[in-house]
Amino acid sequence: MILGSASAIVGAIVGFIIVGIIAYYLARVALGVALAAASFFLIRALIPNTAVALLAALIGLILGVVIFNKFLSFATAVAGGLMVGYALQAYASDLLALAAGVFVIVIGGIAQARQLEKRDK
Repeated sequence: MILGSASAIVGAIVGFIIVGIIAYYLARVALGVALAAASFFLIRALIPNTAVALLAALIGLILGVVIFNKFLSFATAVAGGLMVGYALQAYASDLLALAAGVFVIVIGGIAQARQLEKRDK
């Protein structure tokens, strides 16, 4: 029984590391595929032409891979601001002030990400 538990723990750790490495290297492609799918379905709903929708999907795929780093910092800042806003929602009586606070947090997060990018270059 002890050998089974130990091997399960080792297997979980090794699997976590392997999946993390795969996800790290495929995150750019995942964003590109997500943008491609979104642009395909949006254009297909607006213009019933599959060729145009496929062209939009290809552009979305390329754009997603190219702007990955910018999108990642933006998405992180927005997610952080929304989490803080959701946590403070219970204490805020003025929702406009709460929205303004979340906006300031998001802008600050984006500015901080840009400063870190400039420093790393």
